[in-house]
Amino acid sequence: PIFTAGPQVAAPTRVHPWMGLAMVRRKRGDLVDAMLCAWNAFDLIADGMPQRADLLVTLAECASDLGDHAAAINGFQHALRLAVATRVRIAAATGLVQAHTRQFATASALARKNEWLEHAMAPDAVDALTQLDELLQQPLAPQELTLALLVRTEAWVTLADAPPNGALDATRWLDRARALIAAHGYHEYAFRVEALVKRLEAREESIAGELPARAPALRRRQRARPTVVQRLAEYSSAAPTAAVGI
Repeated sequence: PIFTAGPQVAAPTRVHPWMGLAMVRRKRGDLVDAMLCAWNAFDLIADGMPQRADLLVTLAECASDLGDHAAAINGFQHALRLAVATRVRIAAATGLVQAHTRQFATASALARKNEWLEHAMAPDAVDALTQLDELLQQPLAPQELTLALLVRTEAWVTLADAPPNGALDATRWLDRARALIAAHGYHEYAFRVEALVKRLEAREESIAGELPARAPALRRRQRARPTVVQRLAEYSSAAPTAAVGI
């Protein structure tokens, strides 16, 4: 089979089957296997080829779904540096902001309070928001734009990054997303919109007050990182590392 073919089958010919298998495994929820397939494809692609950015986005999305937001952030950041196509750049920027948001939301209550009081957000989170805001000004495909707007709204509610127009901007992002959902039938986002409406209303009520109460995050037992996730966490486009097993 082509997956086990050696040098007699050109590397580019073997890339797409691995990419396709990564997508199938991810849809089935086999995230570690999906990452292994994505790395197999990645290693067949020469430096500078656009598919590398695509695969880094896939790897980062899997890592984020696994709850390893630090690894996801590194993957999305490198994807943004490599990507040229707007489609890949908006996917990477959206994923990067979402990973920062999830990371912030799952921190302990005390850490979140200190972060809010001292500097609101880490500098790289601010950079991620800036990049997403810039891309939101460009022509985007409807579904990519919908997800980006929802993620941007969620980031404002969660990170309290206080854009110039505050809640007005967040309301506009959400209204644009709702219009796109209605126009294109993206019903899979309906529950996410409802949750954001409630959170936005609660956030607006707390703007002029003190730091809103936040429920303490659940402490989860630390599990060893799968090798495919560790590789993403350590990945550098200047000195990529090799994957071993899963």
